[in-house]
Amino acid sequence: VLLDKTGTLTGGRPRVVAVVPVAGASTAEVLRWAAAAEQLSPHVLARALVEEAGARGLRPPVPERVVEEPGRGVTATVDGRPVLVGRFPAGAPVPEAVRRVEHGATLDGAAVVWVVVDGDPLGAVLLGDPPRPDAPRTLRRLRSVGITRLVMLTGDREAPAREVAAVLGLDAVRAEQSPADKVAAVRAERKRAGTVMVGDGINDAPALAAADVGVAMGARG
Repeated sequence: VLLDKTGTLTGGRPRVVAVVPVAGASTAEVLRWAAAAEQLSPHVLARALVEEAGARGLRPPVPERVVEEPGRGVTATVDGRPVLVGRFPAGAPVPEAVRRVEHGATLDGAAVVWVVVDGDPLGAVLLGDPPRPDAPRTLRRLRSVGITRLVMLTGDREAPAREVAAVLGLDAVRAEQSPADKVAAVRAERKRAGTVMVGDGINDAPALAAADVGVAMGARG
């Protein structure tokens, strides 16, 4: 059985634990841009950003030309400016401030969502999402009926993924997986045995289709 992390093994109700500006931005600016770009997305991390912005009394503008890239994040035009919310752009120079934020998030076991405006990092939002209370019991039941291999497939970073996997006693972890990586992992597991893939019905749709049985959890599990 292969399982996504966010919303499948975890509660799927992540909360913002910190907003970390860089380059002189304010926390309100970082969160406002993030919520603006993400407000049309059904993803659980997007909902957490929008809810936090609302709780702080922020009113994000309506985005235009929104494109959601599974495993990478969302791009949009907000107030006429290009905005990226998600992973730090691959191949882009990594400023020292970005390295410090990533290191701190690793120590805290938090997910990191970067906010990049006009191609420059404005800051990051750190989110926590603990395992579901019923996850250990569910996984024990799977093992009791003969499931011998439980594997996590996640687009999240290595540190928080392994933290959740250690708590739940999973057999293997594949972190920082793109949708294509997940499909390849499912196909590799199918060579060993019949597979069930459980995950997000949006981002994990290709991996669900590649498994013998695909189970979509939906936006709230």
